[in-house]
Amino acid sequence: MRPDERMGPKFLLYHDIVGAAGGDERSAAEGFRRQLDIMAESGHRFARMSDFVDGAELGPRDVVITVDDGARSFITCMIPALLDHGASATLFIVTGFMGRTGDGVEFVSWEDVDALQGQGMEIGCHGVSHVPLDQVSPGVMRADIAESTAELKERGVGASVFAYPFGRYDEATKRAVEEAGYAAAFTVMKGGFDRFEIRRRLLTGTEGPAMTRFVLSDRFFGVREGVRRLVPRRLLKQEAPIAPDRWGGQHFGIEE
Repeated sequence: MRPDERMGPKFLLYHDIVGAAGGDERSAAEGFRRQLDIMAESGHRFARMSDFVDGAELGPRDVVITVDDGARSFITCMIPALLDHGASATLFIVTGFMGRTGDGVEFVSWEDVDALQGQGMEIGCHGVSHVPLDQVSPGVMRADIAESTAELKERGVGASVFAYPFGRYDEATKRAVEEAGYAAAFTVMKGGFDRFEIRRRLLTGTEGPAMTRFVLSDRFFGVREGVRRLVPRRLLKQEAPIAPDRWGGQHFGIEE
């Protein structure tokens, strides 16, 4: 299950598409549906995360859709288009945010998770508090991973994959995630061929046809790597320092 960015599947990353669309649910839903239409029309196939984890033979025309944080816009604006395309997606949830609201973002509840799994969607772990795991103490990092993993198991949610909050990780974080029993872990932009640092292609749902096709193209990471050589490392998404007031619930305006 060693990912190959040239020959393996394309992993896509979305967040709250309503927020990206300026709060307009209709535009968000229409934009996401158009992107799925483009994927299908260009000959891409929608694969499940479990296919990848189970070692299925997936190629460059296979797309695995992931969504981070667990905003309810996944249900209201993404599920209809996914179901119409016969597609699944993996929702990476923050267990400490379940059923809560912050900065106008409503997060899914545990009841929602049960319903989503019944619709063929899959669940991944995004930690318990959405802190950058490479910027807290080793004890806090391990506790965050352990607590979120334990709650998922207690609630009967079979999560086999993990997404690093803010895309940030280091070797200690990777080891902790693997020791917690996960089969793979995901970041964004930065990453390699290790199954615990799989990088994803970021989409917001607002990109037009040309940009959507570019993100799906074999040139995408090559261009990204060129940008990385020109842009100071401290400014890149996973490598830029994250101010403490953006950690965890504070990042979403949720009182701890």
